[in-house]
Amino acid sequence: IRFLLCDVEVDASLLLFLLCDVEVDASFYCFCYVMLKLMLHFYCFCYLMLHFYCFCYVMLKLMLHFYCFCYVMLKLMLHFYCIYYLMLHFYCIYYVMLKLMLHFYCFCYVMLKLMLHFYYY
Repeated sequence: IRFLLCDVEVDASLLLFLLCDVEVDASFYCFCYVMLKLMLHFYCFCYLMLHFYCFCYVMLKLMLHFYCFCYVMLKLMLHFYCIYYLMLHFYCIYYVMLKLMLHFYCFCYVMLKLMLHFYYY
């Protein structure tokens, strides 16, 4: 078996070591070294993936807070437009009342003119 990282061959001594108590040469230790290096790379990969998932979680939380902020701002704008709509109605009522008062004063003016007219004649 040829390993990519160590570039050595593991011969039958590894199999003999697994089956019975015999001495092994340097190829077994190289195999163990390569396996440890692979495990270290795997754990580093898992560690990086954990950081990536934490980053994704934080980004999702930030997006959720941003959407909540947008929702609150839209609700506030809706309330503002409702208040604006009510104020518009208030100004319309105020305008109508002013028009009525103007007509009333015109009516009073005409009545006074008529009274003066009848008084002098």
